[in-house]
Amino acid sequence: MTGRDHLPPQSIFPKPRPSDLITVPACDNCNNKRSGLDEEFKVAIGIQAGFGEDGERLFLSQTTKTILHNRRLREELAKDMKVVELKTPAGLFVGTAQAVKLKSKSYNTIINRIIRGLHWYHSGQILGDLVDIKVNWHRNLSKEIFEMTKNWNTGIVGKGQFIYKYALIDEVPLASVWA
Repeated sequence: MTGRDHLPPQSIFPKPRPSDLITVPACDNCNNKRSGLDEEFKVAIGIQAGFGEDGERLFLSQTTKTILHNRRLREELAKDMKVVELKTPAGLFVGTAQAVKLKSKSYNTIINRIIRGLHWYHSGQILGDLVDIKVNWHRNLSKEIFEMTKNWNTGIVGKGQFIYKYALIDEVPLASVWA
């Protein structure tokens, strides 16, 4: 049976959910078996995006609620938490804070699903299992990445809460680049 999948996962947006969420067809089995990863991804995004008015709202309304209600996830976060030193860009020590390890393998599954869905949404092409997606994590949008992507197509979801850039390669329909 075929259902609908939200891209990105709707759970990363605070309620009330935006009206411009993208949905694509998805096998119910595939869609449902990743819901636990969606929860982990939501918490990771909430922890990283907890700055500014929207980030604070997401963290307080979504991230903390998920951590409080999901004992397995809460225990994993506590187990992986460690104290790190905070330094300015110049290297001056300014204190310490708790840090949580990024589970890139789990999150890559969600990013992979988002890219596959968005590729279909924008091109009408199904990537399928024959296409290998390589995910690279960047802490910041560097000047080089900004320059490289400035002329790419831009997608905006959730009134600017989720922004992505992409380039489809006309000569190779299954090839694309996403940021």
